[in-house]
Amino acid sequence: MTHSKHFITLLFLATLSLSFAQDVPQNLALRLAGIGGDANLTVGKLPEDLPLLLSLPEEVEVVGSLTEHYEERGAVTTLYLEARGERARVRDDLAARLQLAGLTVIPQGDSWGWGFASNSRPYDRSEFCRDDLYASVVFYENARATGIDMRLETIPPERGFECEGRREGMRDEHAPPVPILHAPSDVRAFEIDGGRTFMGEYSAVALEAGLDLAALSEHYVAQLEEAGWQRMNGDATSSVVWTQWRYEDDRGNPWTGFMQILGNEVFPEQTIAYLFVVQM
Repeated sequence: MTHSKHFITLLFLATLSLSFAQDVPQNLALRLAGIGGDANLTVGKLPEDLPLLLSLPEEVEVVGSLTEHYEERGAVTTLYLEARGERARVRDDLAARLQLAGLTVIPQGDSWGWGFASNSRPYDRSEFCRDDLYASVVFYENARATGIDMRLETIPPERGFECEGRREGMRDEHAPPVPILHAPSDVRAFEIDGGRTFMGEYSAVALEAGLDLAALSEHYVAQLEEAGWQRMNGDATSSVVWTQWRYEDDRGNPWTGFMQILGNEVFPEQTIAYLFVVQM
């Protein structure tokens, strides 16, 4: 959903930049792009309320921006950029400028310190932070772009966020007692996701399509069992394999977990592995 929203937004920014389309109302463009609520677009320039003083490299052009305002989080801004030249040089130059703007580089890893790990990335991503701001720069492989397709996103961090801990690259001391789960060596594991909800904690990874779901599940099951988790239940259909788990940590706290391996029918090019755990 997020990727489709960004694609539609880029399409409108490109359209609005044409001389015959300058009179397209912004609220119409936002509605047609499926973006509701309080939001603003800019075309060909940085937004005036960007939460950092940023000087872009000469070879980087601003296609436009989308700023969405949320009552709880504040303003989330995505800059749509296009660059000329060598990707590595553009990346390093932009990273240096973000650091001059007061941001610190967050070390990148292949996992969140627990749960599913990736071994192949569909795009090049860098992350930065300060205590009042999180930012990411993503380079996409985009055949439609005339140059290097880039996006810079700035997000107000959640309450309790500490940039110091993120830049140290340390495993969260409150992370669940789950090992890092590696994909089979001959299977590509792409983007990872994870975090906390009010119900518990989750980890997810997108893998290549066409996999044997039962075999992939058993591959991850073996790693959980080796770490001391006990499989309690499970079942399978043609599109999903699920298993239920329990674990007792060093302090005697009981945990329960639920893992799913899904053949994703919405995105046929992917398989999804998802693990949810909660301390009881």
